[in-house]
Order: sequence, then structure tokens, then C-alpha cells
Amino acid sequence: MSPLIKFVMIACVFSGCARQPAHIKAIRKASRHFNKRVEQVYGLLPVRFGGDFNQRIKEVHLDYEFSQAVDRERARNFIYLCVNGMAEHVNRDRDVRPYLYSYPLPHEKISVSIAFVQPGTHQFDPESEVAHVEYNEGVISYYQLAENGIGLSKFAEENMRELLEQIK
Repeated sequence: MSPLIKFVMIACVFSGCARQPAHIKAIRKASRHFNKRVEQVYGLLPVRFGGDFNQRIKEVHLDYEFSQAVDRERARNFIYLCVNGMAEHVNRDRDVRPYLYSYPLPHEKISVSIAFVQPGTHQFDPESEVAHVEYNEGVISYYQLAENGIGLSKFAEENMRELLEQIK
């Protein structure tokens, strides 16, 4: 392959010539819309977005930060609102629906992570009962700062299905 062709190919990759597939555009647009609402209504700051989008949308991952100390119940409510809200949002979105690996996208295929940080920093809030909460594959895990102040330690888990049945 000539050096000119190699240069053009590399330039296209880094310059945006390589177009994003339609399914990735659709899920990114849907997540931006959902994250905007979550930030405005609940104050959760979107940090990262990703998932398994190889050919089809199989999984969605959302990461947030919240700048207030919270207790376990409030952390659980945030997880419920994000997981349930994103599932409803994605499953209603006509641009996303054709690209879903399985419709409706089940809750177990959405993962959410929320860090509870000190305002103006990305440091975990030592005053918060819960420093970090995550939902992955049907399980909500709660973490607190380790006793030495370095790292996190898991202190509780809950099954989301049981939680959803309690709510009904």
C-alpha cells in the first residue's frame, strides 16, 4: 500500500471521515436526551456513557456524580430512577428500537454507577452514608469509604427484581 493511501486512511479515521454507525448515533442521542433530563430534574451529573454496541445495542452503561451526601434509601431511589427511566426511554425511542438486540431492552442490560462526591471536587464525600452505588446485572451494590479513607468497601447488596416487586 502506498504511503499516500495509508496517510489518507489514517487521516480519515482521526478527522471524522469514518462515520459513526446509525445504531451508535441513535443510542448516543437517546442517552444525551435522557441525561439532560436526569441532570435537570435530579441533579445527577453525567460523567460517562458506553455499552455493548457491536452491530446492535446489547447493553447500556451510565455513570454519574452527585454533589451531596446521601443515605442508602436515596442512593437506591437514584438507581431505580436511572435504570427504570433509561429502560423506558430507550424502549420508547423509535430511532433506537430497531437496533436493540432484544426488545424491550431489559433492566439487566442497563448498568448505572453513581459516585457521591464533595461539591466542586471528584472526591468521595466522607459525610455520605453511601460513597458509591452501582447497578449491574440485576444487583444494586452499595459502597462506603474504607476505614483508612483510601478506596471503597462494599457494605450491602440488593436484588433489583425484589425491589421492583416491593414497589408494585
